Amino acid sequence: MEEILKYMPQPMAIAIKRYIDTQGINEIRLRTGKNLILRFSTREIITDYIVSKEDILNILLSISKNSIYSIQNDINNGFLTIKGGHRVGVTGEVVLEGKNIKNIKNISSMNVRIAREIKGAANKLITSIVSGKNIRNTLIVSPPRLWKNYNVKRFNKTNK
Repeated sequence: MEEILKYMPQPMAIAIKRYIDTQGINEIRLRTGKNLILRFSTREIITDYIVSKEDILNILLSISKNSIYSIQNDINNGFLTIKGGHRVGVTGEVVLEGKNIKNIKNISSMNVRIAREIKGAANKLITSIVSGKNIRNTLIVSPPRLWKNYNVKRFNKTNK
């Protein structure tokens, strides 16, 4: 979690640490002019911290090491990946060039999705994916949060 908090302005990082034990967070939602929201698998906490435009800009500057231009392609794709595999989704005003996104400006919100390993999550699937020493071509499709959370809950209940 520290690898995520280091990109945030100090008052925001302190606010996040004050509200919870940061280990269980799945997402951190930042909307300009709105309360910072911490999402867990079964609940969310709406904090007293109000996110400012400056907070969003400072996070972008921190992630890009003061060179937002260097991450422009990632911004145009709608998300940034930071150390640890964490993803930071961004939204703002889209500037189109024909049918292609040329820029996303005036970024007004971010959604930080915390990456984490879930040991044993693929135990039931591995026999379908692996054949001898070969890995079969596999595509796993699911609505966000539904498949993984459903199977993790089932796995935890049956294997405790």
